[in-house]
Amino acid sequence: MGPLKGKYLVLCVSTEPEELSLKLPFYCHIDPRRFPRLRSKERVDYLAEAWNICHKKGLTRFPETTHIINLGSYYLRQIRSIRYLVTRYEEIDGDVILAGNVWEKKGILLPSYKTYDIWAYPDLEGLRWRLRKPRGLLQLNSVAMPCIYPVSAWRKHPFHNPDNMDDGIWYNQFCRESGLPVLCDLSIRFYRTKRDITGYSSLKQLHIIFGVRKRVRRLRRAIAAGH
Repeated sequence: MGPLKGKYLVLCVSTEPEELSLKLPFYCHIDPRRFPRLRSKERVDYLAEAWNICHKKGLTRFPETTHIINLGSYYLRQIRSIRYLVTRYEEIDGDVILAGNVWEKKGILLPSYKTYDIWAYPDLEGLRWRLRKPRGLLQLNSVAMPCIYPVSAWRKHPFHNPDNMDDGIWYNQFCRESGLPVLCDLSIRFYRTKRDITGYSSLKQLHIIFGVRKRVRRLRRAIAAGH
């Protein structure tokens, strides 16, 4: 990336130390607690508080920051998409909340994709593709990570969850309270799978899967030989 107009800070919450291979200020808040990926009040309250702590500590370390890049640990390796997200924000040149979409990937050789986080992206529920990639800039009711927003918006509206979980989580609430345009550029694509290995190429994914299968077969043969 060339010279940037904004002063961006990448924030991440993780159970272990993380690194970012981009020349941008980066702060990772480490909390070893783990919760099953369920729609539980305990889990979303913990995450909202963890992200607020992350903002406070990160901004203390980088007080010159004007914009936050809210980036979960799952997406740190997806460098091309992060660059595109920042570049697109710079092009828009205004105070908005901007996200790409996160696609859940199923399959390897001819994968299909659907919107991963329908809780935070309710407007994109049911959006799917296999060969023709969706494109275009959409205005939505809410988005979630990975996303960019002004520091001033978070300072005025720190993360908190709605009283009713049917109304979403802290991202939905933040988008509502901020009053800013909430945009999603479908050309900016992040990926998730159940195995969370989408940062690798398809060939690498095949090597991982086949390697696991080989180890399982060796283990079964060893058990059989022992009997």
